[in-house]
Amino acid sequence: MSPKRDKTVPQLVEKYREKYPDLDRDLVRKLIRLENKIENLSELKKLDRYLRKAFKNKNKNFQSSAATEEAVVQTVRQLRKIALRNPLPLEIADETGMSPEQSEEVARKTRDKTGWSMPNTAILEDAAERLGEVLCYLARERDHVLKDFDYKQYLNDPEIVNIAKLGLKEHLEMLPKLTPSDSWDWNVGEVASWPSKALKYLRNNYKPKKRNYMGKMLKFRLRKGKGSVNRFTAADGTKYKPGDVVELPIGYRGAKWLEVVKPAPVQMPMQEVKQEEQKVILEKQDVVPLAKKEKKGQKRVKS
Repeated sequence: MSPKRDKTVPQLVEKYREKYPDLDRDLVRKLIRLENKIENLSELKKLDRYLRKAFKNKNKNFQSSAATEEAVVQTVRQLRKIALRNPLPLEIADETGMSPEQSEEVARKTRDKTGWSMPNTAILEDAAERLGEVLCYLARERDHVLKDFDYKQYLNDPEIVNIAKLGLKEHLEMLPKLTPSDSWDWNVGEVASWPSKALKYLRNNYKPKKRNYMGKMLKFRLRKGKGSVNRFTAADGTKYKPGDVVELPIGYRGAKWLEVVKPAPVQMPMQEVKQEEQKVILEKQDVVPLAKKEKKGQKRVKS
């Protein structure tokens, strides 16, 4: 069958739309071409024109109810708190069960209540970075290592701390797993892995900011023999082997592959030792030395 008149083309389109409601425009076009042997260029143009119209009006008959609109309004408000930005239509759709197209339509319709607008790439990246820092803060607080990290280092740190202190339930369910004290790759308190709930809103290449370590540092020696590791890579990329001494946060104390290096006793110069000994003797005798030696024949004035 070949569509010789314009009115045949829309009939074909509607027929295939009805028969295959879940197929997208390209697949419908391919089926119509193959089954109806449409090869003529002008006929293909007519087919494409009607397909564009049909799929453009895909949601034309969708009418949002008051309940649907309220669901979208509440979803937008909640997701904005979680993601720290306006949600994408796909994210709204995941929560409401509507299609992304319908979600966007209702979100635009109700934006006077929510202030919703489509987030661009810059907004998505900025929000992902802020969210990641908030989740790192909360995870370090959970693992009792928060005091060891500097949260006055960056300009937006006050905002990060304020958001974290809100203690949003959804954020607490998105916290990363941190590197434990018996790890041999990074400093204690760094991110080891993210849960899927967090990755939904973070960029694929997101990495937490490097922060100054504020905790106590100790010197450790990598053990040799049983229980040792082949190598250790510090946060700055320096590699150490068994027997080497490395300075690490106190949280590493107790790791089986490390031993604490006791500081060598401080030796004072002989002159300082003699002065200290003399000071001790004078204190025992309760004698106050004269500032200057009295001249011969000079009378001592009583105070």
